[in-house]
Amino acid sequence: MTLGVGKLEAKIVIPSGGLSCQLTDSTGGPYSISFTAGDEYYQSSIGTESYGLAAELKDKFQTAGAGALTYSVNLSDTTGKYTITVSSGTFSVTWTDTALRNLFGFDAAISSKVTVTGADQAEALWFPQSPVSTPYGLNSAGMPVSAATIRMAPDGTYTAIHGPKMTRQQLQWVTVQNTRVIQAEETTTNASYESFWLHAIRGEKSWAQSGAIRWYPDLTDDATYKTYNVTEAISPGMERLDPNWEGLWTVNLDLVEAV
Repeated sequence: MTLGVGKLEAKIVIPSGGLSCQLTDSTGGPYSISFTAGDEYYQSSIGTESYGLAAELKDKFQTAGAGALTYSVNLSDTTGKYTITVSSGTFSVTWTDTALRNLFGFDAAISSKVTVTGADQAEALWFPQSPVSTPYGLNSAGMPVSAATIRMAPDGTYTAIHGPKMTRQQLQWVTVQNTRVIQAEETTTNASYESFWLHAIRGEKSWAQSGAIRWYPDLTDDATYKTYNVTEAISPGMERLDPNWEGLWTVNLDLVEAV
């Protein structure tokens, strides 16, 4: 249990035309592995489909050869990298779409491997590796707020007409290493918050969905999360903890709970 040292995952919407790769293993192939346009995933948890993206890839690989082989598809909570392993023989993957390859953190085709780990961290994912601070507590989705019109009578009595309610959340990480914040300082591709912000919140990737994200308070528990939309998307909200030293950074994120 690592409550407070959690992770962020962005919603992944398969873009128009879908995404695909070709799998070959000891049962034959190449088998076409396809992800349908419009389907929604998170790396670890369920979107509109029956599985998260990691489990979906495992299911598609295992059923490609009539279920004759067992595949393991693991997304590390330490490195954010995918490892794929086959139970017998070897497997090869040709990435028809580089967008799919990049989502899983691979930078090249997979050729005759029993097991392989991606060179890069998976996209749509950020591990701050630092405790979060929130004014509302880790078990709360945030502060309920609403717009209101107030009419006051001469005697001081008033009536209020409330608009839709929303739940505002503020997350802050105050001691994040520069390699996890600044893209230019990354030691692993996709590991920084800046990359996450550019890809998912600014929407530079074809799968991005307007800053829709999930916050997992415990990075080892993929079943417990809260789903939000980002309200402040002008800049990543990053600043040095000490203005004279770039080793540690503060990251701020303002959110509204998705309903």
